[in-house]
Amino acid sequence: MGTVAELEKTYGLSLSAHQKEQLQLYLQFLKRWNQRINLTSITLANEQLVLHFFEAFWAGHHFLSGAERLADVGSGAGFPGLAMKLYLPSLDVTLVEKNHKKAVFLQELSRQLDLEVRVFQGQAENYTEWQSVEVALLRALKPSSQLLQVFSGCHLKLLYFHGRQLDPWARGLQALRQAKVPQSDHRHVRLLQC
Repeated sequence: MGTVAELEKTYGLSLSAHQKEQLQLYLQFLKRWNQRINLTSITLANEQLVLHFFEAFWAGHHFLSGAERLADVGSGAGFPGLAMKLYLPSLDVTLVEKNHKKAVFLQELSRQLDLEVRVFQGQAENYTEWQSVEVALLRALKPSSQLLQVFSGCHLKLLYFHGRQLDPWARGLQALRQAKVPQSDHRHVRLLQC
């Protein structure tokens, strides 16, 4: 995994030996499960390291203190929520995933990695613990108007991963911080206040 050392330098991060072992196990587990269920269309390990892992590690490092209570909406294969938990183990993370098979994958993977997270299998609108969440993570997901109302009612912050253009639903929200992902000309992360 020589590329991990290069990525650490590029993103200004440092992983422990244990985190590197967890990362390798995550990649192996993802590859094995991705053959059975569609978890990610990105199948090359180097691309997964950049787009799935180091983007999440970097965002966690730059936007979070490590003590937040997070909910990753539409977690899928665990990006960015489970990857952030790997990098910042002190985070309190709930992975919200409506697809049953993906939720099972997340439960099994978190056990394999020995990362304590909660997995809620169902629609994010039906999650009843939003009042205990401080930051919702959104990546490649357009929240429904109902979910946005829930977020606003709970005064949540949103850590939003997006491309060049900010989606219309997010334009009315106050941006607390924003940054372009290193080594990318089109990936951005914004911390928004609902």
